Amino acid sequence: PTLPRLTPTSNDAYHGFMKEPVTIIHPINGCDDSFNLLRTLLEVNPQYVILYNAEVSFVRQLEVYAADGNDLSVYFLVYKDSAEEQGYLTALKKEKQAFEVLVKEKANLILPKLNPSEIKEQSNLQVQGAQPLVDPRIQ
Repeated sequence: PTLPRLTPTSNDAYHGFMKEPVTIIHPINGCDDSFNLLRTLLEVNPQYVILYNAEVSFVRQLEVYAADGNDLSVYFLVYKDSAEEQGYLTALKKEKQAFEVLVKEKANLILPKLNPSEIKEQSNLQVQGAQPLVDPRIQ
């Protein structure tokens, strides 16, 4: 009697039981969990990611994953000079402008110069003078 040959399922691939290259399609749109992609990346540990619908937030999550020491290559499937490409580039431009505004605002902040002993005194005063907030409806 011969045993039936077991064929690996996508669940096996998902949990790392397969040695051969596996393709996993993971939809991103329509998910309410903003860290779903990052959690999936940590579980599957892919070497390659192909984005069909590139969004800046997904690219940033991929960057966080790669910055953690994971070897990752990311590819974009997009038509040259298409509306999708222009939308992605516009989003990148807006993100860059917002970051530049933050840098300029921080450069213009006025911060008092305090020596370390004054900082410690101020933090002690804040803790001692703090009063707990009590909702009068609860009493």
